[in-house]
Amino acid sequence: MGSLSLNSIQVPPAQGQTHSHTVVFLHGRGDSAANFCSSLQYSRDSQGRTLADAFPSFRWVFPQAPKRKCASSPDEWNQWFDVWNVSNFAENEDLQAEGLREVVPKIRDILAKEASDLNGRWDKIILMGISMGSATSVHTLFNLDVPTPDKRLGAFIGFSGRCPFAGRTLDEMRKTLQVDSSPTHNDVLKNTPILLEHCVDDPLVLVGWGRKQREILKGFGANVAWREYGAGGHWFNSPQGMDDVWRNTPRALEGFLDCFYWHGVALMKRELLPEESTPEKPAVSERKPKLLSHEDRTKKNWAKNLADNITKRQAGKKAEK
Repeated sequence: MGSLSLNSIQVPPAQGQTHSHTVVFLHGRGDSAANFCSSLQYSRDSQGRTLADAFPSFRWVFPQAPKRKCASSPDEWNQWFDVWNVSNFAENEDLQAEGLREVVPKIRDILAKEASDLNGRWDKIILMGISMGSATSVHTLFNLDVPTPDKRLGAFIGFSGRCPFAGRTLDEMRKTLQVDSSPTHNDVLKNTPILLEHCVDDPLVLVGWGRKQREILKGFGANVAWREYGAGGHWFNSPQGMDDVWRNTPRALEGFLDCFYWHGVALMKRELLPEESTPEKPAVSERKPKLLSHEDRTKKNWAKNLADNITKRQAGKKAEK
């Protein structure tokens, strides 16, 4: 794929606002930076605000995933890395390493550039991702060494995500990717507040994969806040999910000790069921196999997700009129 940097869409702070923080937000598989950036306006919090409205002094950077051939079909997708089987991400899993090995250093370069624009304040950089963008962001975090004493980003927020190579240790994951200049410690993971959001009815990245990611990150020493929602599909939950982003992010950016607020009373203004009370869906490997081919399953799942998202966006447009 070459060594060229990633193209990106950039949205400056609101007019009259001084640039205070930057969000680097990775889109999902099959999407584009421009389309994803535009789609965010239809996911709003309980006050009717978009993420950009809620954080008017933030700059938003949306990198564009490269177009890649799919090893399991003749198709090409905008994707950060290739996946052999979207119904079982663990199948032929090492295929995912090639793309991650290529894009992780480029995403690190974007983070470094944005930190430089903020006078070296890495703690004012928020890394976000949805779906495959979240999975890519997680491995960027695994392979990131922040050159400041506190060794942290402002926050990492993942939506509808999972962790590739879930059965491996942090050291094994780094060896699998073989990304240059990766750290040997887990300081950035320990010091960066993390929020993961997942919808229970997600048909593409099942909530069980998200719960597994939560446990992996905790096992690596990360401080993780987990939120799951009854509805939203393979997308954002709105308005509650957007409310949680708004509530969590300012506290996380105030300092490392405040990340414990993510688990505190202020986030419990609405009732949340204990994590243990939500019944687990069966693991992918335990589900009854479908009679569809992998190609048909892929097209069916992604077509359904696209239709659902279009419906949501149309509803958002009607609400604005």
